[in-house]
Amino acid sequence: MFDAAELAVVLSHYDLGVIESVTDFPRGSRRSPKVGVVCQRGKFLLKRRAVERTHPDRIRFTHRVQKYLMLAGFPVPKLVPTRDCGLELLHIREHVYELFEFIPGEPYRQTPQEAYDAGMVLARFHRATDEFTTPSTMPTPRGDYHDAPGVRTGLCTIGSSLSSHDSFTGDEAELASRIQFLIAAYDRAAETVDRAGLPSWPERITHSDWHPGNLLFRNHKVVAVIDYDSARMSRWVIDVANGALQFSIVAGGDPVTWPDHPDEPRFQAFLSGYQSIGELSEPEWFSIPDLKPARWGSGRGTVCSKWSRGRSGGLNHKARGSDRHTITDPGADGLEVSVPAAYGKNRRRFQVNCCRAEPRSASIRNRTGPDCSVRRAKA
Repeated sequence: MFDAAELAVVLSHYDLGVIESVTDFPRGSRRSPKVGVVCQRGKFLLKRRAVERTHPDRIRFTHRVQKYLMLAGFPVPKLVPTRDCGLELLHIREHVYELFEFIPGEPYRQTPQEAYDAGMVLARFHRATDEFTTPSTMPTPRGDYHDAPGVRTGLCTIGSSLSSHDSFTGDEAELASRIQFLIAAYDRAAETVDRAGLPSWPERITHSDWHPGNLLFRNHKVVAVIDYDSARMSRWVIDVANGALQFSIVAGGDPVTWPDHPDEPRFQAFLSGYQSIGELSEPEWFSIPDLKPARWGSGRGTVCSKWSRGRSGGLNHKARGSDRHTITDPGADGLEVSVPAAYGKNRRRFQVNCCRAEPRSASIRNRTGPDCSVRRAKA
C-alpha cells in the first residue's frame, strides 16, 4: 500500500495540476499496488512495481513492447512521462513507479461474449507484435511454464510446505501420492507437447499473463489490456492455452461446490475468438489440451489449499471411465482443470473442432463462428 508521504513525493514529479482525489485500485497483484488519481489534467493510474519487477532491462523491454503496441492501435494504456526528465518510469530509493492514463472499464463478467472477445484480442496482440524486434544490445526475456524446472521444483516443495498443517496429520502418505501424481501428469503433458513439435515452433512475443484481471471490458468488448510485465519471447500457443483456461475457470462461492471442469461455452468461445483472426498450425491446436494441465501445474503453490482448509472437499483425484483423470485445484487463484488422461494404453487426445469441420490444412485461420468446440478423438 501507499502512504500519504510517499504519494506526495511521487506525484510531485508529474505535471498533473491540482490533485482532487486519490483512491485505492485493488486489481492485480498486491505486490504491485495501484491507486487511481483524479486531478486537473484528467484521470490516471499510479503503479508501484513489485520489487522483483524492477530490473532496468526488463522495464525497458516492457516499455518498448507497450509503445510498439500503441503505434499499432492496440488498446494499451499510455505511459505518462515525468515532468522534469521526461522519463516513463520514476525511481525513488528502492521503488520504481509508473503513471498511466486511466481507461474506464468493467471487470470480466464471465460471459461467452467476453471470452470470445478476449480470445480475438489476444490474436490481435500476436498479429500486432509479429514483427516486433529489439536491438541486439537489449536482453530479451524468454521462458514459460512448459517443461520448466521451476515448476517441477515448486511441485516437489508442496509436501514440505503443507505437511505441518493440522489437516494433513496422518495423511502424509496420501499427500505424497497426490504430489507424485501431479508431477507425473506435468511430465507426461510436457513430453506429449514436445513430441508434437513444440521445440521447433517459432518463438514470438507473448503476453504471458493473459487472464481476466489484466483486461477491461465495456459492453462485452475489451477496451484495454494492462500489465505487460510478463511479456517475453515464447510460443503463441502457450498464450492461447493459458488464456483458454483462465477465461473458462468455474469458481466463486463455497469451494466445495466448485465443479471439476472448466466452463465449456466460455472455453469454446475463447478459442473461437482467437481463431477468427489468429493463426496456429494443426499440431499447435492439438497441443492445447496438454498445455492446459502444464499451465495448471505452474499454479503449484495452491494445489492443496482446499484440502488444507478442511477435509470436506479434499484434493480431488478421480477417474471417469478409463480415459480421464480429473484434478481440482480450488486454491486462492481459483485454478482448476480437467486433465486428459496421459497414462498407458487408455490415452486419448482432444481435438479442437472449428465450425464442426476437421481442419484440412496446416492452418485453421479465418474459420469464424461461435461453434468452435473441443471433443475427444477416437482412441
